[in-house]
Amino acid sequence: MSKAMKVAKVDNYPDCDFCNKKARYDGKTKMGPWANMCEDCFKKFGIGLGMGKGQKLVQVDRCGCCGRILNDVQTIIAVGTQLYCSKSCAKSMCSEETLDIYAEEISPESIGLEHVHQM
Repeated sequence: MSKAMKVAKVDNYPDCDFCNKKARYDGKTKMGPWANMCEDCFKKFGIGLGMGKGQKLVQVDRCGCCGRILNDVQTIIAVGTQLYCSKSCAKSMCSEETLDIYAEEISPESIGLEHVHQM
């Protein structure tokens, strides 16, 4: 089974349907219905990953200009709290002065983004 079938991209993690922590899985439970589940509740109530079982939720972040998913770009341009997939996107949204003062090149991993194309 492909890894893509075991992963679902989300903009924000939903709450766990059992305990209200942030869910990391969407899957079928031992009781039958599907639920959003945190790591602990998935271990307790989930039946596994894959078609008909469940998916791991992976949060994605998007470019503030074009909307591209940032998880799989090599370098992110951070300008304050706004993130961009390229220098050209940052330039189209910010003044040169702002970029000179605030722009910083960072990796997706440095802000906790997981790669999604490899899953």
